[in-house]
Amino acid sequence: MIVVFKVFGYALLGWIAYQPIKGLVRLIRRRKALRALGEHYTIEKRRVASQQSLGLMAQRSRRGLNFYRVEVDGFRVDILPGLRTMTYPWTWTTLSVDLGYGLPSNLSVQPHEQASLIQHLLPGQRVGSADSEFDRVHSLKGDQPELSSYLSETRRRALSALTRLGGFVKEGRLIHSYKHAIFDGDRLQKAIVELVSTARVLAVPSGETSPIPGLTANAGSDDIVSVRLQNLRYLYQYYGESTEASDLTNRLLNDPDSEIRLEAACHQPAGAEDVLLEFLQGDEDLSVRARAVRGLGGCMPDKVRDKVLELLSSTEPELRLASIHAAGSLKLNEAYEPMMSRFRATEGEEREHLATALTSLAQTGDESLEERLLDTLRDPPICAPGPIIHGLAAIGTVKAVEKLLKALAGAYGGSRHDRHAAKEAIMEIQGRATGAAAGQLSLAELEDMDGALSLQTIDDEDE
Repeated sequence: MIVVFKVFGYALLGWIAYQPIKGLVRLIRRRKALRALGEHYTIEKRRVASQQSLGLMAQRSRRGLNFYRVEVDGFRVDILPGLRTMTYPWTWTTLSVDLGYGLPSNLSVQPHEQASLIQHLLPGQRVGSADSEFDRVHSLKGDQPELSSYLSETRRRALSALTRLGGFVKEGRLIHSYKHAIFDGDRLQKAIVELVSTARVLAVPSGETSPIPGLTANAGSDDIVSVRLQNLRYLYQYYGESTEASDLTNRLLNDPDSEIRLEAACHQPAGAEDVLLEFLQGDEDLSVRARAVRGLGGCMPDKVRDKVLELLSSTEPELRLASIHAAGSLKLNEAYEPMMSRFRATEGEEREHLATALTSLAQTGDESLEERLLDTLRDPPICAPGPIIHGLAAIGTVKAVEKLLKALAGAYGGSRHDRHAAKEAIMEIQGRATGAAAGQLSLAELEDMDGALSLQTIDDEDE
C-alpha cells in the first residue's frame, strides 16, 4: 500500500512540475503559428475589456484576455485562443468574423442542440424561413420580414454547412471554434480563409438597405414554393405599393406554380381576371376557389359580373360567402335582390357578410334593409352584432336608435368595440337628422353607457 502511495505521489509531483513546461511549449507553438500567419496578414494584438466581478469580500476586477485581429478581404477576423471551454481551454481557438451592417435585427442562427435551456423553455415568437428542412435543424431569431428577405437559398446552404460543423451566427458575427488551430499556422490560415468565404456569402451588400430586393429575389426564384409564398406575402404586406412589387406581380401572373399565380392575382386583381377565373374552372381545392372569388372583388365589374352573380346561389357556403364579399366590393346592383331574399333565411356568419355587402349597395334610409337589420338584433343573438351595427350606422334612421342604445348597453352580446360602434352609430344617425325641427329629436349625451332616447313631436310640445 505504501508503494502505491509513493508511486501516486511521485506521479502527482511530476504532473505538477510538467504544467509550467507544457504551458511554455504551448506559448512557443502559438507564437510560431502567429508568426507564420503574420506572413499573410497584419496581426493586431488586442485585449478584451476587463470585467468587474464580485469576490467574497469586495468587488474586484478580472483581467481582460488577449486576442488577435486580422483583416481579410474587408472582414475583421478576431482570433480568441482558449475561450470555448474551461475544461480544455488551451485546445480550442474561436474565430469570430464581423459580418458588417445591414443584417436583420437581432439575427441569430444556430443548431437546435446549441440553443440554451432558456431558449427551449421560452422560445418567444416563432420565426422561420418556410424551408421545412432548414427550420427543423436550426433555431432562428430576428425580425421576420427581414429574416425572410435575408435567408436566400444560397445563404441557407452556407448556414447549413456552417452549423453542421458547429459554427453559428449571433449578434452580427459569424463564430466557429477549431481544435488546436492556434498551434498550427497553416491550419489557422486555412480556417480563416474558409470562414471569410462563408462570411462573404452571408454579408449584406453595402448598398442594400431595404428588405425589398431580397424579398423580390426570393419570391421570384427560390426553389421551394413555401419560401416563395412567404416572401411574396411579406412583400405585399409591407411594400405592396412599391414599383418592385408591381413589376414582380406582372411577371408572376404567368408563373408555372398555381399558388404563386393566385397570390399575385389576388394582390393586383385588375388585369388578372383571366387568371382568377381560371381557378374557378378547374378542380382546385374549395379554399383556393373561394380565395379566387374574393379576388374578383377587385377586378373590373364588367368582366366578372356574371360569375359573381352565379356563385351567389352556390351550394358551397365558402364560395357563397366569397361571392357575397365580391358583390359588395364590386357594388353590383343586380346582387341586391338575391341577397335580400336570402337575408331572412340565414343567420350566423353568412348573415354578417350579407349585412356588410347589402349596406355597401343600399342608400341611406333604405327601410326594407333597415327593418331586416333591426330584426337581426335579438336577445339571444343570432349572429355577431358588429356588422349589423355598422350597417345601421351607414343607412339607419331615428327608429334604429332604440335598439342601438340596447346594443350600447351590451344587450345583444358583442365586444367592447361593438358597443363603441353602437355609440358612434347613434351619433352618425343624429348627425344625419338635420331636417328635424327643434324638439322633434333629442338624444341624451352618450358620455356614459346609460344614454337614453327622447322623441317628441311638435304637437306634443304645443299641448
